[in-house]
Amino acid sequence: MAIRIVGPEQRSETAEAFIEELLAAMTWEQKLAQLQTAFRPRLEDAKDLAKGGIGAVFWPRSAEATNELQRTAHEETPHGIPLLVGLDVVHGQRTTFPVPLAQAASFDPAVAEADARISAKEAACRRSGRGNGRQCCQRRGGGVAVSRRRSFRPDR
Repeated sequence: MAIRIVGPEQRSETAEAFIEELLAAMTWEQKLAQLQTAFRPRLEDAKDLAKGGIGAVFWPRSAEATNELQRTAHEETPHGIPLLVGLDVVHGQRTTFPVPLAQAASFDPAVAEADARISAKEAACRRSGRGNGRQCCQRRGGGVAVSRRRSFRPDR
């Protein structure tokens, strides 16, 4: 029996019961695969990992590749668990800014804020679900760049 993740409006049980049911249905191998993150530049290689139940992929090449990987994870795996998708946005996405230490050395917080805002906009266009580093893009309600001390909204 395949379990499919559905929205809360489509199921009557609580989230906790749903999670317990999902975990009970998963094998140890499937649970361990969900803990793995991998980088594969070729889409076909990344899709093979998604079909195998991997939990996260790092640095897909485009929003289209991200969508294809999510479709594969949802439709071609026993439990349909979506992937976490990560990007390294430590000092920029497409535009490369100075590393955070150099930004701090400028003694101008506006520099770090502007760099984070641009990085967040660029990363949000790639539909990342998470980021790594001091500044990262989180797609929550339109995308947010997160710094260790402050959050920046790219729409302002």
